[in-house]
Amino acid sequence: MVFILLAGSLSGACAAPEEVIDRRASEVEGALELSFAADFSETLNGSLEAGDRVSISYDPDRTPCTGFKYGQPAYSVLAHWRIDAGEVHTVQVAGFESHPGA
Repeated sequence: MVFILLAGSLSGACAAPEEVIDRRASEVEGALELSFAADFSETLNGSLEAGDRVSISYDPDRTPCTGFKYGQPAYSVLAHWRIDAGEVHTVQVAGFESHPGA
C-alpha cells in the first residue's frame, strides 16, 4: 500500500526534510503520472504496481492563498510517501526551494 501526503508551508523558514527528491515529469521517462488538479481531483494515468516509477504533476492553483517575496514563491508544497511500513520519502512539487538541491 502506498501513502502519499501533500503538505504546504507558507513560510520559507520551516525545517528541511532529511531527504528530498526532485524529478521533473520530463526527466522520469516511462513513469506513470499522478496529477493533483486545481479542482482538488487526483488522477493516476495507469495502474501502480511494484517497481513502477511515478511523476507528480501539481497544479499551483490548488493553493490560491500563497505569497511571493522578491518575485519568488514564499511557500513550499512537498509530497511525502511511504510504501507499506518502509521509509518516508519527500519530494518538492511546487513553490520555494526549501531544501538545497531540490
